[in-house]
Amino acid sequence: MVRTFITMVALSLFVFVATTCANSSPSPIALDDELGSVSAAIHDSARVLPAGRTNQWPSDSMAYDGTLSGSAQVHIYSDTDGWVSLHDPVDVSFEIFCLEDATITADAQVPVGTYSQVRLTLRGFVANVIGGGILDGVALLDAKVIALGGPDGEIVIEKSITPFQVSETTPTTLVFDLNTDTWIDVTVADAGTIGAAEVQSGTMVYVRQ
Repeated sequence: MVRTFITMVALSLFVFVATTCANSSPSPIALDDELGSVSAAIHDSARVLPAGRTNQWPSDSMAYDGTLSGSAQVHIYSDTDGWVSLHDPVDVSFEIFCLEDATITADAQVPVGTYSQVRLTLRGFVANVIGGGILDGVALLDAKVIALGGPDGEIVIEKSITPFQVSETTPTTLVFDLNTDTWIDVTVADAGTIGAAEVQSGTMVYVRQ
């Protein structure tokens, strides 16, 4: 059973974060727990070569614009507490090929300790690609709508990462990069869907402290 901890700070100025879904009932945090702050954000990077990537991009053969939107939820894992939820599912929307982060949650309070895995759950996510872009050197005459995750519309992305320490004094931010150029192509755009495995493989996570 997932042990859930959550203290949310309302961020009315962030247009990316909408009201939380009502399908989760987080457990209260024990008053004697030592807590640290963890935030999470998501984007689809551009103009940067992330670790593990070998091809420079965007290039003339991959140049397109649009948005990604849907529901997101983040968990982190420690050997002591197991999977800890940072928040209830929230709706986010952000631009394709843009370094600007969309906030998923800010200053969630979780037990201090060492965390070695992260889980990003996407539900009902859609990529809206604007017409006129280029995929694999082919110009898109019309806009394309691509549903992520197949028939059930859910993608569970779990990543083992270099262990990071959550303390009472040092805030931590997890940033997820969907890297759409690794899984969007002409075939996917025409089909209007992409499987969970492809999105899972392309997504990277970075820890900022």
